[in-house]
Amino acid sequence: HLFKLSVADALERSQPEAPGWLLSYLRAYDADQTWLINHSIGLRHQEHKVFYLTMIARYPDRQIEAPEGPGEPVVSTLSVGIVGWSFASVSVIDFLGLNDSVIAHNPELRTDGQMAHERQPPPGYLECFDPGLAKADLKVRFVPAERIRSCEARFWNQMTSASQTP
Repeated sequence: HLFKLSVADALERSQPEAPGWLLSYLRAYDADQTWLINHSIGLRHQEHKVFYLTMIARYPDRQIEAPEGPGEPVVSTLSVGIVGWSFASVSVIDFLGLNDSVIAHNPELRTDGQMAHERQPPPGYLECFDPGLAKADLKVRFVPAERIRSCEARFWNQMTSASQTP
């Protein structure tokens, strides 16, 4: 859903007599735009709109009532926004750490260069809650409250003790 359109190519097609210096300038602009878009920086309004429409089509209508089951309802996702709204009474674990302190503070970063997408769960973190949470399949799973507290504490302690080791 990313729009990588060349301004220089569009101008050259519509105005073949455009001066070379202008086309050179626009090609440099196009290269900079492509780099920014590839790193999720300065995305255009239409890209946000298409992303929103794609996400809203994937998820169920807003569910206010919490699903019933043995334990706390939990779902995992790669993008918390629409999921958090759709599953209003379900705990959402976002793989990018936007709403999970363990993932947000995990020092092991992804290095694909995409801004605000470098966070990831520490190995075994999601599986500690429920093995299915590592799938991000939007299936609500029920996790005992004590297991949630235990997993969060265990991984938080592992991270903070590792960061204090010289």
